[in-house]
Amino acid sequence: MRKKGIELHTKSRAALQVPKSKGDVISMITKEEKVVFEYEIKKLTDEYQKCAESRLKKRIQEDALWLKSVVLCDAG
Repeated sequence: MRKKGIELHTKSRAALQVPKSKGDVISMITKEEKVVFEYEIKKLTDEYQKCAESRLKKRIQEDALWLKSVVLCDAG
């Protein structure tokens, strides 16, 4: 079941066309995009708390932190 959540995360990231690095964030994100990013951060946080595999847990944490940095970078 956890794998299914990770597949959803991977598909969601691709569907959102999230930049792979901070340098790829060229323009400000819209309010709607920010809402989507915040929703994805919550999903990642929930998945992180449920995950038992440390390697996968680390990757989830990295993704959540990256998304947070995008939202915070745009807010500043």
